[in-house]
Amino acid sequence: MQFDTSGDEVLRAGYEAQLNWTTALVEDLKTEGVIRQDVPTRWAVAQIDQLIWVAWTAVSEWGLSPDDTATLAQSTLLDGLGNLSPPRQRT
Repeated sequence: MQFDTSGDEVLRAGYEAQLNWTTALVEDLKTEGVIRQDVPTRWAVAQIDQLIWVAWTAVSEWGLSPDDTATLAQSTLLDGLGNLSPPRQRT
């Protein structure tokens, strides 16, 4: 994933820490069976990263409540990556 930190070392370090934490979370969720094993970890991390951005935008610019936004983010993530979705066909 790319995020332009424009030379801001503190911002870059914070973003890297977020991605590392999210990667560990995804691995744990895969182990627990919440996220399917066939979903690449980097793909899942990218989806969560995008959901964080959209959630922030939804609250700050669209007027959605934090609670509604959290519910939408969770359902978007789990319905798309969770075990409710059919496994992808490997080619």
